[in-house]
Amino acid sequence: MVEPPSGAVMAVTTEQRAEIMADTSAPHLSPANVAHYLRGIGFPATKRDIRAEAQKNHAPPEVLKLIDELPAERYHTMPEVMKAVGQVERS
Repeated sequence: MVEPPSGAVMAVTTEQRAEIMADTSAPHLSPANVAHYLRGIGFPATKRDIRAEAQKNHAPPEVLKLIDELPAERYHTMPEVMKAVGQVERS
């Protein structure tokens, strides 16, 4: 790979960003980190809907794994999802 000149700004595609994030070991996934990958989701939403939206938004494997650990229920708002994410993170 060719190195960019020092101080150069490079554009990164969404796919490249997801790959970079997946390669970065993230010790903590906050609800805000997860919410980033749920932009555009409609409510009410099931766990399956939440996972599908995260995949559509190129969520890294760590986020998908966390979503897989959410309780299988119907969520009516983003704060409900974020509360469940926080509970999974603490367990």
